[in-house]
Amino acid sequence: MDMLEFVVLLGTIISSSAGLGYWLAGKFSSLEMRVSKLEQDLSSLKQDFATLKEDVSGLKGLREDFSGLKQDFATLKEDVRTLKSAFERLDEGVRTLKTGIFGFNELLLEVLKEKDIITEIEHTSMMGALRAYIPTSTSKYYTEEVRKKLIEILNKKPSDYTMDDVYELRRIADLMIKEYCESGRKREDLLDYAGQLYVASLMIKVLYVKPKLLKAGIKPPEERYG
Repeated sequence: MDMLEFVVLLGTIISSSAGLGYWLAGKFSSLEMRVSKLEQDLSSLKQDFATLKEDVSGLKGLREDFSGLKQDFATLKEDVRTLKSAFERLDEGVRTLKTGIFGFNELLLEVLKEKDIITEIEHTSMMGALRAYIPTSTSKYYTEEVRKKLIEILNKKPSDYTMDDVYELRRIADLMIKEYCESGRKREDLLDYAGQLYVASLMIKVLYVKPKLLKAGIKPPEERYG
């Protein structure tokens, strides 16, 4: 190999080495970029995992909150049940008290009747006052229909009274009390009138209905007020 061939060969080798170097450099650069991209993706994945972990932790907390809420609801349900039971006992107590009061008042009227202190004259006066001051009707409990029924009973002849009339007067009195409560306790006239109706129902029973039943050989019904 002469000197010229050697120089050409050496130049070719050097040129090839340089090209290989450039190629390798390009490959390494591309590889570095890919590695950098992978590192970025890994970092992003770590952040996503951390966020997911926080979300899972939040869900766990939410689950615990829901569990606590269920427990609170169960406790509230038990409290409502206890309160309902207490109201039922209170209602029974009120009914018992009401029965006792009405029973006593009826007995008192019986005694006053026997002593001629309460007579048909007092009853007539009371019924006249009740007819004169009948309260105006409302739209929920003490309606116009109920008011007309009240007028019908108050206009009856004493000899025509029955236990149904006694019960109806008490029912109307109860409706007036409900209406009084519904009005925010503004219709005090209804409350006052209801009390008078209760007394009137007892007078009708003692003065007219009970004697008529006993005369016919019929035992007056045992009453449970309320």
